[in-house]
Amino acid sequence: MALAGAHRFVINGNINAYDYSHRGDSGFMILVNEARPGAGHESAERADPLKCHSETRKKYIDEIMEWIDSPNEDKQIMWLNGPAGAGKSAIFQTIAERRSHEGKLLSSFFFS
Repeated sequence: MALAGAHRFVINGNINAYDYSHRGDSGFMILVNEARPGAGHESAERADPLKCHSETRKKYIDEIMEWIDSPNEDKQIMWLNGPAGAGKSAIFQTIAERRSHEGKLLSSFFFS
């Protein structure tokens, strides 16, 4: 067990622990086996992903791109929220496509 021999800590709540050591897979193969390729920004499994027209939501896209390009230790998480249909997924689809085109996209994951 991963916690064998551990001491001086408290766990409050539930823990979901998975032990993959018995499978003998490398860390990379574990990731490959658990991946969800249909959730990527270019996946054919996503039905017509929305994206922003070139001049719409520009203020928000520019602000997010500036945040991405200028890391700040005090602002490590950006939270974009709004009602359904407000354009959150379209904004991030647009950003994912731009970053992919620039060769700067590390990953993307979209929930449908």
